[in-house]
Amino acid sequence: MKTRFNLIPVLLATFILYTACGGTEPPRSPIPTTTIKDFNVLFVPDLSNRINADLYPKPVHDTVLLNHALGQIRHFCSLNNRKTGQQDIYKLDFINKGVLSRQAVRPNEMEINLRKFGNDMIKRANYFRHSLQPDTKKFKANVESLYDYAAVHPSGADVWNYFNETIRGSLLDVPEAVVLQTKNNIVVKANKNVAVLLTDGYIESANKGQGYLVNGETIDKIRKDYNSSGSHDLKQFVYAHKDYAINKTTQSLSGLNVLVCEVVDRSLDKNGAARVQPTDFQIMELLWTKWLTDSGCDQVKVQQAVKTPEEFGASLETFLSSL
Repeated sequence: MKTRFNLIPVLLATFILYTACGGTEPPRSPIPTTTIKDFNVLFVPDLSNRINADLYPKPVHDTVLLNHALGQIRHFCSLNNRKTGQQDIYKLDFINKGVLSRQAVRPNEMEINLRKFGNDMIKRANYFRHSLQPDTKKFKANVESLYDYAAVHPSGADVWNYFNETIRGSLLDVPEAVVLQTKNNIVVKANKNVAVLLTDGYIESANKGQGYLVNGETIDKIRKDYNSSGSHDLKQFVYAHKDYAINKTTQSLSGLNVLVCEVVDRSLDKNGAARVQPTDFQIMELLWTKWLTDSGCDQVKVQQAVKTPEEFGASLETFLSSL
């Protein structure tokens, strides 16, 4: 992903032009530059047996969280003082695309795409006014259908291969795409790829080889090794042991930002108190962060399962605002 605009040549050309004219007048102040970030947000649910509430209960079901986030799309489009010209995309992406062959959902109804309007502000404004709400309603209905289907036909979740291969078809190729210059301002339109992964934090894999699996045994081993080591810095300890690491992807994830949500800490009791130290979440947070960072991701945030949909929406807003 290459940046198509650089301010240095613009400033250099201004200096050369001023010098060629003899420098008889003071140089004008540089034209102010504003960067506007548009989001390509992929909601990526792990549809393995983690969604079975009888096996793995959690405070709020994924569908409630996703529906709340979808209801905030118009608000997300206004983040960072964006008022017009937004080119955001919000879509559901599939770890296992085999679900699509079962015709359980209509994938074309699981995307809100403002890029299709280009620079046509009138069409975009009319979409916000008349079509965003009914399209969001269709999106939510498909999310419900997807989870109803997956509850009966769990599809598994090869998360490692999703990030290594599958996700590439849903990413925007050029992070810095458009430059708009007026008499008084330069506007750089920057695209930000964001994956919002809903997962319990455990990585299952048909390939049982080292580096593709994070399960209870993995976490227990790291915890036992750490507590026996005498170390007082869990991050330093985990990062220093290459045999704990998840293999980085063979395809670089440069330009991607990942929010890993709904990680369930199974080392807590029913009251939320830790039964062991360090906790499962503390270990998984380090494993996920190191894996995705080593694979080239720009920013990575790992968070535990939330207790309310509002908390989920707020964490997503904070993450988007930080990019």
